[in-house]
Amino acid sequence: MLLWLAALLSAILLHRHGDWFQTRTTLICLGLAFGGAAGNLLDILRRRCVIDFIHFHRWPVFNLADIAIFAGLAAALWRRY
Repeated sequence: MLLWLAALLSAILLHRHGDWFQTRTTLICLGLAFGGAAGNLLDILRRRCVIDFIHFHRWPVFNLADIAIFAGLAAALWRRY
């Protein structure tokens, strides 16, 4: 939970500092990432663990919230460069 709060604070500071966080596309991407993080946080608060259910052999197990976090951050950073 502390890590989630640190990520939230970092994003708020970067949002206020950087002009590139002001575009609509970047804000949607960050919303996707924070939505995924909120989903994982909700799992932790309700079930005391995150349930990962997507498993490919030779790849870590993950869930849809993890996909949203990764895709949102990757798209926001890709939009930057």
